[in-house]
Amino acid sequence: MTPPHRMGLATSTFFIFLDAELGFRPYLLGFIIPLTGYSTLYVIIGVMILATSALYYFLHGKKERAARVSINASASV
Repeated sequence: MTPPHRMGLATSTFFIFLDAELGFRPYLLGFIIPLTGYSTLYVIIGVMILATSALYYFLHGKKERAARVSINASASV
């Protein structure tokens, strides 16, 4: 969905945040283990996955679906 002239910016932004997430999340979640234990940590991670899935759906998924519908509608005309 990114215009071709901004493809490099979109790709680099994705990988910057991916690297930050892979580097900081284990470190930060490691502080929770002594406080709650591993079982609660897995529950917290599960809630985080569900929350981010909902955010993805509402922030990006609807836009993607609308774009596909408009593309399909214009292709069938």
